[in-house]
Amino acid sequence: MNALARSGLALVWLLQASCAPTTPATFYLLTPVAESPVVNSLDGPWLGVGPVSLPGYLDRPQMVLRQANRELEVAGFHRWGEPLREHFPRVLTDNLVRLLPEARVSSYPWRGQLVPGHQLTVEVLRFDIDADGNAVLEANWELLAGEKRTLLARGREVYRESSALGDHHAQVAALSKVLETLSRRLAREAALQLKVIPPSGS
Repeated sequence: MNALARSGLALVWLLQASCAPTTPATFYLLTPVAESPVVNSLDGPWLGVGPVSLPGYLDRPQMVLRQANRELEVAGFHRWGEPLREHFPRVLTDNLVRLLPEARVSSYPWRGQLVPGHQLTVEVLRFDIDADGNAVLEANWELLAGEKRTLLARGREVYRESSALGDHHAQVAALSKVLETLSRRLAREAALQLKVIPPSGS
């Protein structure tokens, strides 16, 4: 086969590859708690949420699944609608706004010179789907008070929620559920320290 023929075959292959159908990406968002949205209190005790940190392996648009051999699988066509480093803290704050209607809840960073009377920091260690299809959330948290950031309470939480293997919609719903469970745990502790009505069912 001469060079001209080889070039022609290469061109045909490239044209076929460019015309091949591609799988469209599906985008997902976490769901906040079911409690009705409320107008954030301006007179209640001020709870600041953040900083909220996430591990580096989540700093990507795709969903991450953890394999039995401790390898990570990136779901190439199943992606978050916005970066998790922004989306996770936003949904967490939204949950706390809904669960603590008597408190003034805002997210880090604070605006202006004023700082909240109480601050909730969260270090997410894990937020993914395990090899059995379970959503897993592991996180450390601290509740601080005053300008000196006096430690009032701290904890480490591990939550799991089952979902169907291969069903990414169900997996996102399960991830939303473990975030809701963490939010309710933090809301109960914050309500105790801020002396406001705790979430229903607490």
